[in-house]
Amino acid sequence: MASPYNNVDSKLELAIKEVIEESSFWSTYSADYDALTGINDGAYEKNGIVCFAESAEERLVGTGLWSVRMVVEIRSNVDATSSAATHRTLLANIRDLFMDDGITTTLDATDQTIRTSGVFGYRFTQGVEDRFLVGTVSFDVVASAF
Repeated sequence: MASPYNNVDSKLELAIKEVIEESSFWSTYSADYDALTGINDGAYEKNGIVCFAESAEERLVGTGLWSVRMVVEIRSNVDATSSAATHRTLLANIRDLFMDDGITTTLDATDQTIRTSGVFGYRFTQGVEDRFLVGTVSFDVVASAF
């Protein structure tokens, strides 16, 4: 299988991060949160947004058209002032950003060489883990890399 098929997941991770960093609300949070891609141990020690591909499945064998489960995880330290309110607001902003009707066009407009066919299957989770509020927005992206 050619190289573009093997990196659609990392290209989508970078595209998701780019969309967040170019959003209208990011400047409010960028001083206190790091935007990261992939599974990253360092993300669990401080406030952060981690964008990663949880799984990928080729839709039609040999075509390079993939269905990729993307996860955007927001981690907020519970010891910080106003952490719960800040966390909820950031989670709502992330949810609204990726549930926008134009998200396929937005992902295609990033610096990554991907072609997005659709975004669907949204899921949300919340919890507390090791003194961090954790909220996730996950969704499936049908895309190909070139």
